[in-house]
Amino acid sequence: MRIQVFLALVLICFCGVVSLAQEAASDKPKVEMLTTQVLVVNSMGEPLEGATVYPTGLRTDADPGSFYSWMVEEFGEIQKVETKADGIAHVVYPRFVAEDMKTSMVVWVVEHPEYAPFREGLSVAEPVAKAALEEGYRVAATAVNAETGERIKEDLYGLVSSGLNGKWDLKNGVLISKVYSKIQSGVRIMHIPESGPILWSELINGPASASGSRAFLRNVELTRGVEVRGKLDDSIPRPIKNGYVSALVVSRIDGAERNYRSDWDWWDRAEINEDGTFVFPSLPPGEMLQMIPSCDGFVTKDPDESAATSMFGEEGKLSSGFNSAQFIRLEGDLVEPTLQMIKATILELRVVDQQENPVPNCKVMMWPNQRWFQSGTQILGTTLCCSEILRTVRREGEFPNDFRDQNLFTVITDEDGRATMPNLPFDRTEGIVVEHASLDLPLVGRSREASIDLKGNQKNEITLRLEPKEPSASKSDQ
Repeated sequence: MRIQVFLALVLICFCGVVSLAQEAASDKPKVEMLTTQVLVVNSMGEPLEGATVYPTGLRTDADPGSFYSWMVEEFGEIQKVETKADGIAHVVYPRFVAEDMKTSMVVWVVEHPEYAPFREGLSVAEPVAKAALEEGYRVAATAVNAETGERIKEDLYGLVSSGLNGKWDLKNGVLISKVYSKIQSGVRIMHIPESGPILWSELINGPASASGSRAFLRNVELTRGVEVRGKLDDSIPRPIKNGYVSALVVSRIDGAERNYRSDWDWWDRAEINEDGTFVFPSLPPGEMLQMIPSCDGFVTKDPDESAATSMFGEEGKLSSGFNSAQFIRLEGDLVEPTLQMIKATILELRVVDQQENPVPNCKVMMWPNQRWFQSGTQILGTTLCCSEILRTVRREGEFPNDFRDQNLFTVITDEDGRATMPNLPFDRTEGIVVEHASLDLPLVGRSREASIDLKGNQKNEITLRLEPKEPSASKSDQ
């Protein structure tokens, strides 16, 4: 239920709701919903009509360090509400996030066609939450093939720092973006054909060339990127099964302060062949490529910390409880990395009730994490592909919510209440939650969550004892 750590905020900014937590069981009762007011104003404090307001996440005073996704099965579909002439939108949110944990803050997204998007957590204690929108700028761009000098009029895409933050229109070979905040400084233009390598521009400081509310990038030169032909270390037995590599490039304009709105991110993924090889046809040259491999029976090995700190400074220090990325500089026409992995552990679990009877058809979930240097964290095995996402948004107008982490660490118990959770990291403590129509884990503090210390090279076992669920009416004003 809880997102212990979540994907980069940039993706949530784009699509409104990107939930990496597991969906709640469909037979759960709907929770109590409250209505609050959000006032949308411009930089002069004047109310804005026609702004779209909707919630994308929740926080609680009881657990302020955690971000809770909007659980559709419990809270209902997200309601997008437009402001009237007074700038006010009346929007609903759940009174309780979980158990007796009251919602204290809602993370609101506010969008208006003439202003930069707003995303911020606002307290529900105030009778009216206020969202002030910034006047931003648009990017318009044309591009040429640097090798041939020919104008590129099709399959052009743009991406501004802070991620996959909106559809760019392409008309007669001219790219036109939506409105961005001037804090979002890094811009790249790409040619992404349906087949063939991507062509890349350099990272451009968009607002620096802006005149008023428009940055016009004329005849931007696009070049072929670096091909990555990698493999898994020979010590990993072949054939490789269900293997893939998640990859991330984090770019930043020189001198820019580090924050999620100034970082330019490119996500990619590649299948690992049975012989352990994988290919990324074209990635932006001169950048640092981070990679996290996954396959049956193995998990990624952490890089050498001294090498990581020499490359990323303090951000290169390894963190217990996370699998960190391996990396290589994208230099020349071709790089050939070898990725290291270590044998995963498994968890044998059994779910029983208070009378020690087995509980079949019980959903059991875990969420081991992976960590990127100079970026955020995700559930281990999460993959994204920016080129696929940009093409889908251009074609369908919708963000493809097809993340591969959704069932990686979810199992269903058999008739004897047993299940096996494979491909787990070890030498760390992981949380476990369950979903069942009438039973639940005991409440510990404010959380119904078990934990286990996972060890390598030995059998990991746990028995989860469930108790009858309390009626939803037992929630109180704490």
